[in-house]
Amino acid sequence: LILAGILLASTTAMATQTQMFVGIEGSKVKTTVKEAAGLTVNGNTITANASTDIDDTAVGFKAGVILDETHRIALTYNKYDFNYESEATMYGVSYDYLIDTNSKFTPYVGVHVRHGEMNAYNLVKDTGFFYGAQGGVIYDITNQLQFEAGIAVSATNAEPSTSISASNATTTVNANYKMDIGTVTIMSAG
Repeated sequence: LILAGILLASTTAMATQTQMFVGIEGSKVKTTVKEAAGLTVNGNTITANASTDIDDTAVGFKAGVILDETHRIALTYNKYDFNYESEATMYGVSYDYLIDTNSKFTPYVGVHVRHGEMNAYNLVKDTGFFYGAQGGVIYDITNQLQFEAGIAVSATNAEPSTSISASNATTTVNANYKMDIGTVTIMSAG
């Protein structure tokens, strides 16, 4: 009985209002690819730098949870099929802070980490992580249906097989469906 009392006194309970959501995402990405190439002839090195902007659109999926109407954690998937016989697949996780405005519009700011795989011309295959910041606004059409528009800016740590580096800016439009899970009680020892 004494042990049960000590355990109960040292345990903290926290109730969290939780909602799940799933959504379909349309995105437009502008990727800036920079490449440096060098050629050495008779001991003299000639270096050339090139920069190319690639634009593409993709359809993706987004799913996650909203905690206490202010914290959103999401998993994302996007597939890009560039016009240059290249393709890229992105898997990611993001966190957004939802700013309460007491209206149907909810602005948000957040961060993301994505893992990307790119295959260019069946010659260059690169993988790496993209990380960055994002922001946007969510409009509640109904209590369960939302429309969302946002922008994300990313950098990468990809270590390509050539001297290529990339950064991108992505604009997104989402339609999300929310499901109220109810109150979840989280127990923690304290």
